[in-house]
Amino acid sequence: MHKQNKDAFIRHVMMQHLAHLLPREIAEYLEQQDQLRSVDDDLATAIEDWNKKISVQSYWQGVFNDYEEKKYQALLERYKQALFGKRQLKINYEDLPEPVIFNPFGLVVRNSQYFFAGSYGDSQEPNLLPVNKLHALSLTESPALTPEADFDLEAFSETYLNHPVSPHLIKHLIVEFPEKSYFYVKSHPIRCKKFILSEPQGSPGYFNLEAFDVPNTIKLQRWLSGFHDDAQVLRPAFLRRQINRSYVDQLTNLYNRNAFDRLGQREVERYYRNNDCHFSLLVMDIDHFKTINDQHGHIFGDEVLVKVAECFRGYDAIRYGGEEFAVLLPETRAKQAHIAAERIRKNIERLSLKNDQRQPVPVTISIGIAEFPIHLSTSDRKILNAQKHSKSPHQSKSNLMTAITGQADKALYQAKGSGRNQSVIYQADLS
Repeated sequence: MHKQNKDAFIRHVMMQHLAHLLPREIAEYLEQQDQLRSVDDDLATAIEDWNKKISVQSYWQGVFNDYEEKKYQALLERYKQALFGKRQLKINYEDLPEPVIFNPFGLVVRNSQYFFAGSYGDSQEPNLLPVNKLHALSLTESPALTPEADFDLEAFSETYLNHPVSPHLIKHLIVEFPEKSYFYVKSHPIRCKKFILSEPQGSPGYFNLEAFDVPNTIKLQRWLSGFHDDAQVLRPAFLRRQINRSYVDQLTNLYNRNAFDRLGQREVERYYRNNDCHFSLLVMDIDHFKTINDQHGHIFGDEVLVKVAECFRGYDAIRYGGEEFAVLLPETRAKQAHIAAERIRKNIERLSLKNDQRQPVPVTISIGIAEFPIHLSTSDRKILNAQKHSKSPHQSKSNLMTAITGQADKALYQAKGSGRNQSVIYQADLS
């Protein structure tokens, strides 16, 4: 096939299968190019033959209209224009009383349904909005904020949506192993484009396997499962749920209490190695959750837990128990942690939840904040200082995490006692 025919063939396939993802000006350009070129017999035959061999389907085909193009075409076109031009949008979203400013981060298509990824106003905290809940959308002249440098659209949407689809290729895999597995892992490298192995650190020692473009095969999952709880998948979230079920809460897909102990002790260990590595802990409790359960039922209560959990994406978040959550913020001082806590609190306050009678149910959360080690009690700090230059036993690290959690709990009680729906940093006089 001649080069001109090859170019025309590519344009045809893109317009047939990818037009719904292209910005309008690009789609129009491709369409014009096709119109300018006369289709010869060889090209026409090749296109007809190829179309017989290609079928693009989805699991929900026949249930939903493919891409719902007619109904949401205008919204989609404006959104793609803003995404391509990096401009802010003004949106009217279901249940929000006033229009809000939205920064587009990306476009997600899941089973022929569209989702807009982006953030509200001057925040970089990502959200995922289904297009069918948008009532109106208009472009502004203001430049859009960009997401955090480590934002991964695929990983974010996969963890945000309730029914994730495992990719055939894992773009970025991070697994933590204990030191005893180092030489085995080093001598059995997995299939991938790039493979990095850190040196064991700490006491007991741990190291990370980091790999890029990893085929997501049954063999890989069996290999990881063979380590049992010694292999902790840090990324991606869908693989962590499959491999580390004992460390993941199955309702919210957050870490559970078992994982909290492990993560917390790791941060204490990091402090032993470098006394500048402070960390902060947020302890959170959904306000009046028992009343929500009693008035609207436990099924709705579970929905509230899931939606609240979605507001913690991007953090080392733990479902601590019942309606309680915790977030570990490595290398974060209390003032910085307060900013993160307020971002989380406001996102939860903005949740639009309705009961079976379609009545809105407000949801808020109270947050207590403590920084390690400065918010430890005097006695606990003495224990910590005595162990700085020695190998701290497992129990000591566990006790110190219990101690800093207790201080965050005291701040949480202050937040609740002061009217709820607020974030409070621990102060010694609170106790």
